[in-house]
Amino acid sequence: MKSMLLALVVASVESKTTSSSYSYGGGGSSYDGVLLGKPGGLEPAEYAPDSSYDGDGSSYDDALLGKPGGLEPAEYAPDSADTEPLAVFTAAERENEVAIIANMAPDSFDPATAATDPPTPVPNPAPAPIGYEYQQQVVNKTVSKLSVKMAFTEDEAKHPTVRKVLEQGFANSLEFNNSSRVKVTKVNGKSLESSRRLSTFTTIEFAVESENADTSQLQANIKMAATSGKLVVAIKKQANKNGVLTPALQAMDVVLLEPTVVDAEVQVVVDVLVESLPTAAPTSAPTPAPTAPTPAPTLKPTYFVVDDLTQGSASAISTSGICLALVLCQAAMLAFV
Repeated sequence: MKSMLLALVVASVESKTTSSSYSYGGGGSSYDGVLLGKPGGLEPAEYAPDSSYDGDGSSYDDALLGKPGGLEPAEYAPDSADTEPLAVFTAAERENEVAIIANMAPDSFDPATAATDPPTPVPNPAPAPIGYEYQQQVVNKTVSKLSVKMAFTEDEAKHPTVRKVLEQGFANSLEFNNSSRVKVTKVNGKSLESSRRLSTFTTIEFAVESENADTSQLQANIKMAATSGKLVVAIKKQANKNGVLTPALQAMDVVLLEPTVVDAEVQVVVDVLVESLPTAAPTSAPTPAPTAPTPAPTLKPTYFVVDDLTQGSASAISTSGICLALVLCQAAMLAFV
C-alpha cells in the first residue's frame, strides 16, 4: 500500500512540473504567459508571475522577470520575432484572408461622434516573490521606426480606438505576445494633437520596441509582414473586432511597399523586479556613560555628651587645683618678707 501511494505522489509531481508552457490564443492576439513551471511545484522565484490581460492581449504587464535589474532572461518567454524569422505568409494564405475580409460588413465610423473607449488600466504587477520587490526605473530601449500609409483619414487615425487597432494589429502581424511594444507615434508626420485633415490615406508612424540588442531580425520580420500583406490583414481583422472597419480600409490593398526601418533610442519607465534589501535592525540609543559617584557629605564633628556626674567630677578637680596653686603662691611671698 505504501509503495502504491508513493507512486501516485511521484506521478502527480511529474505531471505538474513537466508542463512548462501553454498555447496561444491565435495569431498572438491573446497571451497566456508561457510561464515556466506553471502549473507546478516550483518556488515563486523560479517562474515569471502572472500578468493581467484585457482579453485581446492589448494590455500586458511589462514587469517580467529578466527585465533590467530582475532575474535571468530565461525565466520569461521573449517574442520570437526578435531573433527568429516569422513563418512565410504565402500568397494562398493572403488570398484566403482577403476573401474573408471582403465578406465582412463594413462599419460606419465617424471619429467626431464615436465613443472613446476608456483607457485600459495599467495592470498591477503580480505579487513579488519572497525576497524581491518592484521598483520603477528609467531604462533605455531601442525602437525600430517605420511609416506606412493606411486607408484612414487623419481624424480617424488619431481616434484612440483606431490607434489601438493599428497597434494591436501590427503586434498581431509580428506574433508579439506583448502588444504594448508597438506605438503609433505620429500621424502624417505630426503629433497626435495636431490639426485635422480629411485625406483618405494617412501616413502612420510606428515605433516597435526591440527586446534584443541586434534589431536586424526584427526589422526583416517587419518588412516581410508589410510586403506579404500580413500586416494590413491583421489590422483589418482587428478593426473588424473593434467596429472601425471602414469601407476605405476594407477595400485597401493589403500588400505594402517595403518600408524603411530605422532604429532610435528612447527612455521608458518600467516596473523592475529587484532583490529586496534586508531590513536594518533598529538602532538602539547608546548607553549613557556612568555618572561619577556623588561625594559623601562632609559630616559635622560628633560631640560625645558625658553624663552630669562625670562633668561635675571634672569641674571639682579643676577648682581644687587652682586653689592649691594660690595657696602655694601666698606661702612663697610670706617667706620673702
